[in-house]
Formats: sequence, structure tokens, C-alpha cells
Amino acid sequence: MVRKGVKYSAVVIVSAGTGYARLDTVTIAGTNLGGAATANNITITVTAVNATTGAITAFEFTGVGVGG
Repeated sequence: MVRKGVKYSAVVIVSAGTGYARLDTVTIAGTNLGGAATANNITITVTAVNATTGAITAFEFTGVGVGG
């Protein structure tokens, strides 16, 4: 993840995991990203998974970074 001002970008899958389903969500707390809980969280929505393993193959994300 890269943050420029209040925009997050370059969110990438490092480990795709297993057992996910389409439309599952994962939240990364803003406090883990140098911001505040809730206000600066990233919410990842799974949009595609491997049919056999449930590994994430595609996702979308939303969130507002702390300014700076």
C-alpha cells in the first residue's frame, strides 16, 4: 500500500490466502497505516477467487488516508 496525501494506491496481494468467497471483506485498521481507527481504514472487497482454493485473485478497495 502506498499513501499520497489522503489517497491510498498500490494495494497489492502479497499472500492470496484460502477460503475466501466473492464479496467477502477485509478491513485493515487505519491505526496500522499511520492514521486513526475507522477514519483511515482500508476496506478490501473480494471480487474474484480461485474456484478450487478460494484464494483472492481480484479485489477493490476503499479508504481515506491521513493527510500529509
